Amino acid sequence: MSKRATLRFEGRLEQGFQVTLEVGDDHNPAFTESSGVLPASIALIQNLERWQQSYRQSLGITRIALENITVKTGTLSQLETCRQCSKDLQSCFREWLDATTFQSVNQRLRETLDPQETIQVLIRSRDQRLHHLPWHIWDFVERYPHAECMLGSPPERIEHLSAANSKVRILAILGDRRGIDTEADRRLLEALPDAEILFLVEPSRQQIHAQLWEQNWNILFFAGHSQTQETQGRIYLNPSESLTVEELKYGLRRAIAQGLQLAIFNSCDGLGLAYELEQLHLPQLIVMREPVPDRVAQEFLKRFLIHFSANESLHSSVRQAREWLQGLEDQFPCASWLPILFQNPAMTSLTWQALCPVASIPEMIAPTRRKLKFRAVLAFSLVITILVTGVRFLGWLEFAELRSYDSIMQLQTDGLPDSRLLIVAVNDRDLKKFGDPLSDRTLSQALKKIEQYQPRVVGLDIFRDQPTREGWNELVTQLQRNQTIVAICNVGEVDGVIDPELAINPPPGLPANRLGFADGLLPDPDDVIRRYVLKMDERRDSLCQSSHSFSWQIVQHYLKPSVQYSYQRDRGIIISNPEQSSSAIIPLLSANFGGYQRTVNDMAGFQLMIRYRRIDRMAQKISLTNLLEGSDADLQQLIHSDRLVLLGYESGDEDRHETPIGNTYGINIHAQVISQLLGMISNQQPAISTSYPQGVASLPEWGKTLWTALWAVLGGWLIWRFRTPWIAWLIALFTLIGCVIVSFILAIWIPIVPPAIAFSLTSLIIGLIKINFLNIRYPTRH
Repeated sequence: MSKRATLRFEGRLEQGFQVTLEVGDDHNPAFTESSGVLPASIALIQNLERWQQSYRQSLGITRIALENITVKTGTLSQLETCRQCSKDLQSCFREWLDATTFQSVNQRLRETLDPQETIQVLIRSRDQRLHHLPWHIWDFVERYPHAECMLGSPPERIEHLSAANSKVRILAILGDRRGIDTEADRRLLEALPDAEILFLVEPSRQQIHAQLWEQNWNILFFAGHSQTQETQGRIYLNPSESLTVEELKYGLRRAIAQGLQLAIFNSCDGLGLAYELEQLHLPQLIVMREPVPDRVAQEFLKRFLIHFSANESLHSSVRQAREWLQGLEDQFPCASWLPILFQNPAMTSLTWQALCPVASIPEMIAPTRRKLKFRAVLAFSLVITILVTGVRFLGWLEFAELRSYDSIMQLQTDGLPDSRLLIVAVNDRDLKKFGDPLSDRTLSQALKKIEQYQPRVVGLDIFRDQPTREGWNELVTQLQRNQTIVAICNVGEVDGVIDPELAINPPPGLPANRLGFADGLLPDPDDVIRRYVLKMDERRDSLCQSSHSFSWQIVQHYLKPSVQYSYQRDRGIIISNPEQSSSAIIPLLSANFGGYQRTVNDMAGFQLMIRYRRIDRMAQKISLTNLLEGSDADLQQLIHSDRLVLLGYESGDEDRHETPIGNTYGINIHAQVISQLLGMISNQQPAISTSYPQGVASLPEWGKTLWTALWAVLGGWLIWRFRTPWIAWLIALFTLIGCVIVSFILAIWIPIVPPAIAFSLTSLIIGLIKINFLNIRYPTRH
């Protein structure tokens, strides 16, 4: 058991310090106390600054930030100046520590501690200049051969996930290596006994983050260029990328919580790194306080690893490696001043054996406790299923489920363009040419041009409730006369109430059967359009009297008049064609359809899940300019009696919407819905895509619960049944993802998030029970 002497310095060098001493051990942090005073010392500040300046001028290539590298080695006069400044600093520092007002602390240290004990001397101060001082020359440290000075912050105990590892797990980051030899560090680490090391050579930030987040590590090692900027440390990963501790905060915090005990930054100017890592409560940390020459860094690492891997304490290993560096000070002055250990006062001293307790056990005796019964696995699976189902019922998983739905939607094949559709898109160039907004006359000319080729239906996705520039009477006459045109209006309903500011009137004189509301684009809580309202109840309190959506009205006009429609609240929309003796059903979405949980509002009428395809592959598209100025031969090929033409804006931000496949304009979403509905009703799937199913179905509630329970049981069974189950576990997880994707292709939306959570939670719980609660007996060490 090592002793710990903590010195708290309250104040600054310019005013002096009130010093409090606490002496304790691992089980009793403070069994004796004392206090003293250290006076202000401007001379100490000046000597420290002179030494730092002369030290940096005397160096050659170091591991500091690359732009600060001095390729030219220090001259003889610069080396001598550095040595003289170091002597002046040592003399001033010793004189300061010999102050009469500080002797009570010195005396109590000697009375309480034995020179043969291992002692950690912890320096705590907000004045960062104290962190640069050579505390190892203090006569107390020199006379106590097993003492080492460390820096530390206020104690903060954290809980670690600890596992009985058979090897010490080290994440070794070999950063930007221009001008230095990080391969020497690699060779030293590779020689360690009982170590499992992952080397990341000049990695990206994402690679480091992934390893910190996904794996458990005992030691984090970095070699490369680094520097401190004010109080912030920065490491250089590769020639083009660097980062700070703050930019890895969440990954480091997770790594610490999962067992990271020690970080070693064998690089320059590392106090800034230490200050930031202290805030994350890392147990132990080794840094270099000033720029460090390449050879000094390698020698320190070599000696430190020799002692530490031989199971000497961490602070003892640091002291012996630091003192070894004195042999290099003929070429590299003050080399032994550079390494410093930061210690979290709440954590006990670290040893190599503490990092891999299993490796120190020569043999294991098989578990003697009775085996975990499969019925216990079933019980845990049932509990997890109930919990996950309850969470899903509360709607807490809906956002994640909708995002997974979007991801699967993006995997769907595009197929061929729908030959029934033609989109006339009014783009920015058209508006620049014909005016913004389009005049009534330009719109009338476009409709007349389309009418010449006699398409079956024309959908006008442009509001015209009042005159816009010239040509109003001409446009109204055109709209009233041409029976193939379907126009839009806005009901303006919000939560069952008509908002006059949102309502938009239809063009005058059009009957209800040639009007469709544009409010059918129904955003989910995350503002993504996944659903479309086909039909609402009759609306008498809105000037937009149509109860059918724009797309649904167009589809009905496109189909033959003999087609019949029946709206049933328990089934959906039933479409029958007596001429062909065929029928189709557009299912009604329930409140918990697929991954939804009470988001789908039954009062919103008959809704459809939109089965998106890639916008640029869905239908042929021409611009308004191409329509008005195109040749007759070209337009005859584009517009014919079986065509359905949509005319609308593809400009500005007013009619842009988020969808599972990206941001797009409203006219494209209407086209998606029209194409989907026609494919469902006419059953002409080959014209669209052989893999394009008719709509999307959903499991009933009991089916979703059973589906979740199945994967919960499978996760627990894999961990219970196999000794090394992780490959089978990963295969099962990918199988779950594959099943969901295949079912989606077959038009069934099976939730993926609840079963994945149940599968993982049950696996984790059964795994922890096997590891931590089954008795494993070990032989006693004598």
